[in-house]
Amino acid sequence: MTQKHKIPAFTLSEILVVLAITSIVITIAFTVLSLISKQFITMQSRYEERTEVTKFKQRLLFDFEKGSQVFWNEKLQQLTIAIKDETIRYEIMSEYVLRDSDTIDLKILNTQFYHKGDTIEEGIVDGVQIGLEATGQPVQFFVSREIDARQAVQEVWD
Repeated sequence: MTQKHKIPAFTLSEILVVLAITSIVITIAFTVLSLISKQFITMQSRYEERTEVTKFKQRLLFDFEKGSQVFWNEKLQQLTIAIKDETIRYEIMSEYVLRDSDTIDLKILNTQFYHKGDTIEEGIVDGVQIGLEATGQPVQFFVSREIDARQAVQEVWD
């Protein structure tokens, strides 16, 4: 007589249940991965936009402080900053700012120029207030420079 030996194994129904549960877990994992990836991309773009605004503010402040004379031309929408032997020009448009040949992709909402505390339409500038949009929120900042005695005397003589 032959004896039947049973080999310990899983039944077909048990394997199908495991496959179904595994596919559900993998589907959930890929969905969560997709959501996290979208959130990361959104955070990265917001960070890059904030960084661009910060760089623009720092660059404008640096140029303002180093400049011997700053002049606003309303017709050309151009801010000219004279620094020793060079001239830096900012063309301020509604969708971007052009600094010499460098394009800064910012949405400008408004600009206001000042000279000795008074708002001006055109001419010598010692302060500028810029409103722009960053990450969907309005951002305002003010950049000014101190006028030293040499500059004050030069303005009187001019």
